[in-house]
Amino acid sequence: MSSSDLGERCSALTALRAFEANPEDVAAIDAAAIQALLGAAVRLYAARVERTGRFAGVEPGAIAATDALVAASALLKSVNVAPFELGLWDAWS
Repeated sequence: MSSSDLGERCSALTALRAFEANPEDVAAIDAAAIQALLGAAVRLYAARVERTGRFAGVEPGAIAATDALVAASALLKSVNVAPFELGLWDAWS
């Protein structure tokens, strides 16, 4: 692991702790740290699904539907995938 990877992971954990401590002050949390945290979570989830099969991404009721849709939409945009393409991919798998 390079020192930049370690720094990115520390920033991501710091962002998570800052949010947990004060969820109202999200604007003060570094955007790059949030991106690193989300990216790491997505890669971890995908690796687990590939190795062991599908499972719920979060416990039922752990997040609001709006939160899930905002995050899913941002993820799709960041990889240039349209919701229609997601539907096709899900039907094929």
